[in-house]
Amino acid sequence: VSQSRYIKVTSKALGEDAVNEIREQVVEEVKEQLTNLKNEALEKAKLEKERLVNEAKAQRDKLIAEAAKQRDNAKQQGETAARKAKEEAIKQADDPVSKTKNPLEKAGAKLAAEAAKKEAEKGYGKAVEKSNQEADKAYGSAVDRANKIVVDAEARGDKMIHDADAQGSQQINKVK
Repeated sequence: VSQSRYIKVTSKALGEDAVNEIREQVVEEVKEQLTNLKNEALEKAKLEKERLVNEAKAQRDKLIAEAAKQRDNAKQQGETAARKAKEEAIKQADDPVSKTKNPLEKAGAKLAAEAAKKEAEKGYGKAVEKSNQEADKAYGSAVDRANKIVVDAEARGDKMIHDADAQGSQQINKVK
């Protein structure tokens, strides 16, 4: 407002053409300063985005490493539980064989024990496979959530850059 008063006051002495030329020079200088400020704001926004993304990547890597550790522990615990169940089933299958004295009954008990041991082995394999699948699925979900942290950080950074650009452009366009 004070600039326009100054220009109006001098317009009587300088003439309309001179006033318009000065006004254009002032407008160009202000636009240049605003462009420099916009560029600085954009640079700051880009640096902040980079910082956010780097922090998010570090957090993601930490979460993925922890999830991998939990997955490996779950697989090991699943295998241990399945092995104990198999060993118990084998022990129970062998128990009647050792207690039976009659040779004919003993032969029948051995056949039954072998069948039970085969089933125990199949059960062990299925239990380990299921445990491993569940652990891998949980790990995959954790990886997806960890990767989303990085995607969200990139989106926040992109929005900061967009906002800085839009606000800077808006300020430049206001100057007439």
